[in-house]
Amino acid sequence: MSANLTQHQTGTVNFGTVMLSISQILLSVICLTNLFVIISYLFQYQLSPYLFPVSILLVFILHLVFANAIGLTRLTVIIPVLCALAMLAAALLISWYYFDFSWDGQWYQQ
Repeated sequence: MSANLTQHQTGTVNFGTVMLSISQILLSVICLTNLFVIISYLFQYQLSPYLFPVSILLVFILHLVFANAIGLTRLTVIIPVLCALAMLAAALLISWYYFDFSWDGQWYQQ
């Protein structure tokens, strides 16, 4: 454990830590968004268009808090946040240009 801490404190970037942080951020966005949707349905609230952006913001804040608590360097914290943000933006752009040609997708749109 002490070897890991000294590696993080010296300013080097551990590839495994960065990849684990990226996957943790992306999975947390999915889980937190689903949690907000379930809570909205449970209390019979209308779904807010701000639900997804708020969950992304909360996940980034939680990531920064937990990374600070375990003593990760600033670079090891910023790289996963930027990579996860780029992956989310790319996924949203791809889904924006995708048109659903399936029968049930066409039926729903009409």
